[in-house]
Amino acid sequence: IQGHTLSIHPIVMKRYTILSLFFLTFILPAFAFQDPEYPNLEFTVLDEEAKTVPVKMISKSAYTAADTLTIPSSATDSETSTIYTVTDVAENGFAYISIAHISLPNTLKHIHYQAFRSISTPFTCPLNEGLNIIGNRAFCQSTGLTGDLVIPATVDSISTHVFFNCYNVNKIIVLNEIPCKLQAAVSFQCEDSKTPITTKLYVPCGTYATYRSTSIWKTLAWNSTCETLEDGI
Repeated sequence: IQGHTLSIHPIVMKRYTILSLFFLTFILPAFAFQDPEYPNLEFTVLDEEAKTVPVKMISKSAYTAADTLTIPSSATDSETSTIYTVTDVAENGFAYISIAHISLPNTLKHIHYQAFRSISTPFTCPLNEGLNIIGNRAFCQSTGLTGDLVIPATVDSISTHVFFNCYNVNKIIVLNEIPCKLQAAVSFQCEDSKTPITTKLYVPCGTYATYRSTSIWKTLAWNSTCETLEDGI
C-alpha cells in the first residue's frame, strides 16, 4: 500500500503544476494604461502577445465643439516602455462628446458598439483605409455627422443601425466592388420618420446589379435613394 501511495503523489503534483501554469499563461487579467502624450485617452491591454489595444476617452468634458480628436496609431505604456498598436475604438468610447473633427489612424480595424454615438455638434470623421468592422450603432443618432462619408473597400462587415438618424450626411459612398456583409438595411437609414430622405447611397460603377441581388443590400430603396457614381469611384 505504501508503494502505491508514493507512486501516486508525484502524478498529482504534476497535474497541479500543469494546471497552475495553464492559468498563469492563459488567464491574465486585462489592464489599462495612459500614454502621457495623450492625457485624455485610455488604452486597455486585452492581448499582451498581440500588442494591440482599444482606445476610449477618459472624460468627455476634455473636448469642445471646436476641437479635433486625433486617435493615435500607437500608445506606449510608460511603466514598461511597451508600445501597443491601436486597432479598436472601444464600446461607447467617444459617445456624446462635442467635437469638430475625428481623425482615425490607418491601424484601426474595428469601431465597436456606440463608439461615436449621439454626437450633436457638427463634425466630420473620414473612415480609414484598413478598417474592417463598423459595429452596432457606431454612429447612431450622431446628428452632427456632416458631409460625404466614404466606406473603404477594406470594410467587410457593417452592423445594424450604424448611421441611423445621421440625417446631415449628404452621401454614403461604398467603395467595395463585392458587397460586404450588411446586418440590416436600417444601418443606412439616416433619417427618422419625421425627416425627409436626402442622403443617397453610392456604389462603384458596374456593381449596381450585384448589390441589388445581394442579401440585405437588395432590401434598400434603390430606386429612390441609391445610385452609382459616374466618375468611376
